[in-house]
Amino acid sequence: MGKTIFQKLIRIGSLLLFAVFLLLSWNFFDLALLSNQLYQLFIHYNWLLLMTICYLLAFICRAIAWRMYGKEKAAFNVYLLALFYSLFFNHLFPVKVGEVVRIGVLAKEKNESWDTAMHSAAAMRVLDLLCLGLFAFTGAFFSGVSLSITYFLNVMLVLGLLGIAFILFVKKKWLQFYKKHAAILKEAFFHKKSIAMIGLVAFSWVLEAAVLYGVIQAIQLDLSFLKTIWVNSLTVASQVFQFAPGGLATYESVMSFSLVQVKVEWQNAYHLAILTHGYKFLFSFIAGGAAFLFHPISLSSVSLWRKKKGEKL
Repeated sequence: MGKTIFQKLIRIGSLLLFAVFLLLSWNFFDLALLSNQLYQLFIHYNWLLLMTICYLLAFICRAIAWRMYGKEKAAFNVYLLALFYSLFFNHLFPVKVGEVVRIGVLAKEKNESWDTAMHSAAAMRVLDLLCLGLFAFTGAFFSGVSLSITYFLNVMLVLGLLGIAFILFVKKKWLQFYKKHAAILKEAFFHKKSIAMIGLVAFSWVLEAAVLYGVIQAIQLDLSFLKTIWVNSLTVASQVFQFAPGGLATYESVMSFSLVQVKVEWQNAYHLAILTHGYKFLFSFIAGGAAFLFHPISLSSVSLWRKKKGEKL
């Protein structure tokens, strides 16, 4: 019941953001402006190259951090290619199939239970969200975006109620499962490498902000790198509301709104979101192609992984 309510809230939020995207498109889409900005991005290829290097390094940092998690290690390329697979499938399907593939690639390579591999991927996803949340909240203050104390307290209240609801709806048969993974989580994060692991994840999101910054510089708009970190963090965190491939519509709506908060004009904000997201789609397909080339998997494996409950692969 609790899970169903949560899923309904996610769907409502997704539909609202999709409606916002349609409204923005109706009011601000300009093919001539978009074409001109795309042209500016290509002729300023130095920024395009920098964006690509930083975005690739972001995934390398996350792969290193993921490999630090837990005791048994697979080869580094397995973690990196699993992330590429995740990126590719998440940009191909409306649901986050990529997370399933990411878990499946690691579980098969390490020959471990599905729930153990799932735990490591989920823990890294939680760490991603914590870093993004920290950047979003602190960046709001340093970027000059006014945050209502009442709004903040309401958010905390909602999160608290959701936490209580989660505890109430956890069945006794799941308690052993949660105890097991709580122990793994504690062991993983309370060791000498944990600071480096957290630092790598945080730095990876700073690197990813270079994609937006590169587009901004190429089309010659004025926005500081620190503000782009805030905008990127808020935008990526909003992808929990994804219901279209790659978070289409959700990404554009949230990034447009975020850019306007740091004094970017609505039309420029909307087209910046389209260009940035378009670049990430292109990167995801290239990364997915590399993953299939160097670590091929079959579609039947993907179908099987979606049905896994915790057994050995």
